[in-house]
Amino acid sequence: QLMNDPNRPFLNRVMQSRFPPASTFKLLTAIAGLEEERWNPGNSIYCTGKFTLRGFVDTDFFDYDTHGNVNLYWAIARSCCVYFYQMGLRTGPTVLFRYAGYFGFDELTGIDIPGEIAGFIPSKRWKLRVFGQSWYDGDTVNLSIGQGFITVTPLGLSNLVCGIVNNGIIHRPQVIREVRTPDNRTVVRSLVPARQREIPISPQTLSIVREGMRMAVTSG
Repeated sequence: QLMNDPNRPFLNRVMQSRFPPASTFKLLTAIAGLEEERWNPGNSIYCTGKFTLRGFVDTDFFDYDTHGNVNLYWAIARSCCVYFYQMGLRTGPTVLFRYAGYFGFDELTGIDIPGEIAGFIPSKRWKLRVFGQSWYDGDTVNLSIGQGFITVTPLGLSNLVCGIVNNGIIHRPQVIREVRTPDNRTVVRSLVPARQREIPISPQTLSIVREGMRMAVTSG
């Protein structure tokens, strides 16, 4: 009965399902914009609950609320889409793709459980090949808040937060600490946490993003 359940209860969604990262991706947009000096944390934007992308046909991108005047700290704390739409546009898709790759969104974490799958980072070339279309500014607007084509496993997304918390250092996640004999007396093998990657992020950028994250808990 469980095997035939359409909800697939045996699917380990933490490491075997890909989802759009949504607003959690705003942390990566913030890191990319600050590290590439495309954005100043003091930049303030007045959020009316909507951002209009000007073009041949103007397109409106909405927010879930009207946030008023916000800087980067409050944009993180209140998860202001309008702020990150514009930050992502100025930072550019190529930079956002690159930083998503730094955090391993499209790679296996290497956890010691079988069956893990990797996430997916789109590219301009990929969209042209699959859809026969160029990459548009509207695609970048969607990407900047973790929507559109990009997907990641929840486990892979945790690497983003771990990298922020651990000063750019990401360890391979593991469940098993040690393997013992059946009588539990002898340790056959010990597993030591391994450093998987180190992302060069400046202390200033980490401090800014962490403060915004903390504000999300205390007053966001």
